[in-house]
Amino acid sequence: MKRIIQLLAGYTNGDAISNHARALQKLFRSWGHESLITAPRQHVHHKLRGTMPGMEELDFREGDVVILHLSIGGKVNEVFASLTQCKRAIIYHNITPPEYFRGLNNEICSVLELGLEHVKMLAGVADVNMAVSQFNAGELVKIGYDKVDVVPLVIQLREMDRAPSQTTLKDFDDDLTNILFVGRVAPNKCIDDLICAFYYYQKYHNPNSRLHLIGASTATPFYYQGLLQQVMTLGAENVHFSGFTSDKALRAYYQMSDLFLCMSEHEGVCIPLLEAMHVNMPVLAYAAAAIPETMDGAGVLTHEKHWPSIAAMMDEMIRNQGFRDHVIEGQNKRMARYEDQNLEAKLKQSLAPIL
Repeated sequence: MKRIIQLLAGYTNGDAISNHARALQKLFRSWGHESLITAPRQHVHHKLRGTMPGMEELDFREGDVVILHLSIGGKVNEVFASLTQCKRAIIYHNITPPEYFRGLNNEICSVLELGLEHVKMLAGVADVNMAVSQFNAGELVKIGYDKVDVVPLVIQLREMDRAPSQTTLKDFDDDLTNILFVGRVAPNKCIDDLICAFYYYQKYHNPNSRLHLIGASTATPFYYQGLLQQVMTLGAENVHFSGFTSDKALRAYYQMSDLFLCMSEHEGVCIPLLEAMHVNMPVLAYAAAAIPETMDGAGVLTHEKHWPSIAAMMDEMIRNQGFRDHVIEGQNKRMARYEDQNLEAKLKQSLAPIL
């Protein structure tokens, strides 16, 4: 039996990497190993600090297996590099290009720049290198990582089938057409482009429509304020910024929405695309970064941001029942391919050299 320690830059609720770490912890324990999750104490959500040891107080021992979730710059990466007495593995989640944040949040920009330096520094350090998408693996190979296994995220999609928030349904499940995007209010997510596409759709196709933007905006207040000004300038109506929501509220948004729209330009995976497909919502997305890989031939991809064309496609995917059914059928086949993967076996095979 091994002691497997997962190192994270931060740990919270509703975060894709934290959720992935929790899913892996369950797997490791089911294999008979002791399994811990840790992160710098200051970057652990205050409600979770009693559930785990802080990185600073953890005694790393010879023979421990330490897995770094590499996603940003920080002390956690330097600690991982120093653990020469341990067996080490990296799971690479991608680092957003810093340019998206320059001038909007220079602190985040600096942390991302440091992250890119740390990715280079860690080439050759770990015994096992993994990435959660082929797109991410390609980045590591270009930097100089010798062998990178692609092990997709373990996602608990069946959680989406649980009861939604009745309050949220009461507030928004009406006669308006609901367009949905789930993700942080961050410049790489191109929320401004979502608003443009929705404006054209609302103005020229369906005035009885609403745009739901689900995700925290606290890290990019200047960008968020600019988006509010954009909505006012365009005269778009029913643009709803929810902020961070509960799991029950999130399920309600997914269940009552008619189309998932994504204009993001940089994603290492983009889990909400899979969540939308799981609930039989048609997906229209911009073909950038890992998005085509995640879509895997399903949904509808656009290769240019031409708002009248995108608005027309939105209308077609919502109003044309035959086309809508065809899109959903393709998405269901993609989800069947995803669920047919034996992710546990892939993970075991990748970690075999150190387990």
